[in-house]
Amino acid sequence: MEKIRRIDLDFPHSWDELTGKQMEEIHRLKNSAIGKAQYSEDPEKVVNEYKLRVFLYLAGLKVRKRAYKKDDGTFIYIVRRKGWKHLFEEIPMESWQVAQWITDLLAFLDEPNSRLEAPYEFFRIGTKKWKAPDSQLTSLTFEQYNHAQQYLMAYWDTRSAAEEMLKDGGTRKAVKHLYKESEQYRAMFLATLIIPPVKQTQHVDENGTYKVNRIAYVYHSSYNEKNWKHFTGKRWEYVFEVMVQFMQSCLEEYRNKFPDLFTTHKGGEEQDFIVLEANKMNAIKKYGEFKNYQDIYNSNTFFIFGVLSNMCQEAKAIEEMNRKMKSKR
Repeated sequence: MEKIRRIDLDFPHSWDELTGKQMEEIHRLKNSAIGKAQYSEDPEKVVNEYKLRVFLYLAGLKVRKRAYKKDDGTFIYIVRRKGWKHLFEEIPMESWQVAQWITDLLAFLDEPNSRLEAPYEFFRIGTKKWKAPDSQLTSLTFEQYNHAQQYLMAYWDTRSAAEEMLKDGGTRKAVKHLYKESEQYRAMFLATLIIPPVKQTQHVDENGTYKVNRIAYVYHSSYNEKNWKHFTGKRWEYVFEVMVQFMQSCLEEYRNKFPDLFTTHKGGEEQDFIVLEANKMNAIKKYGEFKNYQDIYNSNTFFIFGVLSNMCQEAKAIEEMNRKMKSKR
């Protein structure tokens, strides 16, 4: 065995320094820890184990064994660097040192909404390179951002409905249907953000039309319905987690830059107008039985007003019925 007393670790110090692959693995470890904590008698131990696994992963280390326990209750861990070249390394590390490094080096884990750098540039799907959003979502059109927000909220709402139905004793078939629907929303969220290349043969601007021959990345809402099946499968679950974190971080940055985009509701709750718009579009889609959001955008304005009017009347009728029921108690 080759005993090593000192190694230099190239350790990231923020979310922005992590690669997309590293973020996927951290989310995988986090989800595993959340599942264990639900059935553990010592959730704090599960959290500490999760942070230890993240530290070892990012440091590129692997525990060979826990050697022995010292008089003061701490342990000596024998670790090695990953890779066949370091197969016979032995690096002693005391447990208190590891705990201190975790506290110092992994503090950024507690600030997940600070990822503003794009976690991915391209994805290889089939024989083509599909483009992911740029840093701070600067490459997204407003339509694209709006659609992504709608699909994300639809995913959360459907998952929540499935969990509530499961608690209330809903049928297995109904719960399975909701989970399947949520998986489709998840895939469509990714299909909105990750777009395929198209061959551009002409370019139009204020000076006229020009012939070109180049690859371009231009979003169109029809991509969602056409491409969402590319984003199903286990690997895309963790890409989804990473993209949601990235999108939420950028939204937090937008809130700081544009504080006037908030609307105060009853009870002091604040929501930005994009969330309100997404809620409205999801409600219209469900109530009017539209297949996709583009059908809503393409519909006659007065027809949409009629759908909104019917929704308001129904909501008022439910509110009045609830008021009468409360008065009878």
